Amino acid sequence: MKRRIQAGAGIAGRAGSAVAQRAPLYSAAADDGADIRYFSGLGNGIVRFLGLSHRPSRRGAVAVKAGLSIYDFLTRKRTLMPRHQFRGRRATLGKWPAVNPGIKSSATYFDAWVSHPERLGIELLQDGLAAESGSVALNYAELRRAEDGRCRLADRIGGASFALEPALIVNATGGWIDIVNQTLLSPEARPAPLIGGTKGSHLIIDNADLRDALAGHMIYYENEDGRICIAFPYLDKVLVGSTDIRVDNPATVRCEADELEYILQSLAFVLPGIAIRREQIVFQFSGVRPLPASSDSFTGRIPRDHFCTVLEQAEDDPPVLCMIGGKWTTFRSFGELAADMTLERLGRKRRIETSERPIGGGRQYPSDKTVWSVTLARRTGISSERAAELFDRYGTEAEKIAVFIAAGLDMVMPKSGYLTKISDIRKRELRRAAFEVLQREGMAGATLEKVAVQAGASKGIVLHYFANKQELFEHAMREANAALRDAVVARLNRATTPFERLEAIIEGNFEDRFFQPSICRAWLALCAEVPREPQLARIQKVIHARMRSNLMSALVHILPEDECESVVLGVTALIDGLWLRLALQSAGPTREDALRQMRDYLSHRLPAAGQLSVANR
Repeated sequence: MKRRIQAGAGIAGRAGSAVAQRAPLYSAAADDGADIRYFSGLGNGIVRFLGLSHRPSRRGAVAVKAGLSIYDFLTRKRTLMPRHQFRGRRATLGKWPAVNPGIKSSATYFDAWVSHPERLGIELLQDGLAAESGSVALNYAELRRAEDGRCRLADRIGGASFALEPALIVNATGGWIDIVNQTLLSPEARPAPLIGGTKGSHLIIDNADLRDALAGHMIYYENEDGRICIAFPYLDKVLVGSTDIRVDNPATVRCEADELEYILQSLAFVLPGIAIRREQIVFQFSGVRPLPASSDSFTGRIPRDHFCTVLEQAEDDPPVLCMIGGKWTTFRSFGELAADMTLERLGRKRRIETSERPIGGGRQYPSDKTVWSVTLARRTGISSERAAELFDRYGTEAEKIAVFIAAGLDMVMPKSGYLTKISDIRKRELRRAAFEVLQREGMAGATLEKVAVQAGASKGIVLHYFANKQELFEHAMREANAALRDAVVARLNRATTPFERLEAIIEGNFEDRFFQPSICRAWLALCAEVPREPQLARIQKVIHARMRSNLMSALVHILPEDECESVVLGVTALIDGLWLRLALQSAGPTREDALRQMRDYLSHRLPAAGQLSVANR
């Protein structure tokens, strides 16, 4: 996935390398060429330094060469990219013949290049939700200050709202920060504008000559006004930009006609022999840079750095931490800064460090993705081509998608090759809603109507995805089983000895989040249907087979083979019995009670050297 994250005009380095390390799925090495000219930028820079001119100047070859060399030196220990390369006029035209023949020189450097920031954002969100079970992500929700001064969270679709009493609010709305502050802060606490946003418009051009002229490179160049522009191959087309215009309301931005002309004119300046027809502009869009408020007349001189500021309110009102600035190259350090300030205000300590933490599908990223994809295909039964496609799209998260496909639970969208991901998401929501209803109502009281209410949907939506109640609860059982399986597997992956594997299996089956009366009752309700429902019986058979396999993989290294089956039966019966006891008695055994029973049983069946410590964990 290859959409570059800009680290500065003509300068790559440490930030891009960090993105490539933490999010390898969404980044790759990009070979970037920059059009520059000898000495002109240096001379103009001296004039500006002396205060004799404030007009933007061009960056000369000496200044760019010095900057790239310094950056190569400063990032030499951490960078993943090759050093920069400088070319004179002849070498530049030899590599890019279509470039304006008046060019003086060029510099080529490497940086991280990210294609789908939207997906990267989603994976960051999913990582955050997974790291903290108490966190919630809400779409189409708005936080406002009510007339009584209290904060209210409103559903912008359904209209419902409820009061909140936050200890701190983090305003991370980018270009909307000042607008949001108007709704969060009391009139006397509202500050002067914090954001001086500028919009950047871009074009997507479908022109084969333009794409071929770039030769797979990303080209930076300066327009006549000193503004840095860019052109690079993107999804078999070319993305060209950009402008830098002040905006007050980010909701109203769009690519205007004069911006389109500006971009085309800048492109014609650097690639004069390529004609772009209007019908070849297949898409145009604008984004807003959340820059700090500034009175500078030239937007290019406004700092692109980031910082946080806390706005205090009256004693009963929560302070608001505003995140000013920011861009993809520094999003992680910016997030860490905001999180550290938030934790300090709340008097809490950081539990998870993120500076070196891989993101989403970048976790356990293989050195050879082809081997990984072939292995996945063999394990799941999908084709190697599909496995490779899924890996390119989802990274190591492709394994979950491949299992989903192999189970035959989804369809392919016509002509796209994509899974119907909305179907996947909606089904998961309905399965979880069904299991929650089952916990409250039992099988007899659980109805499709109640599941629909729990999921915020209609009964018709439920029946669109599931043929009947039996099919829905079968899938709910699969969903719950998968969560328990994943918990055990996560512990098994950390085990290094047979005794540690036994501990992992037992502790995983009695994790606090699973070993609860309501969940045990839901399992009991489903198990009661096994004699009458062949599909549920098949799932139960798979569960028992996996339990036996996991236990045997540890016990064969501890006990004689003829004793292993007896211990497996004893362990599984004891686990089932403890779950049954908690389902029938809300004041039944606690996790510690259950682990103590397991330890007591195994102490009589295992060698003395194999005494487990599960009760003490």
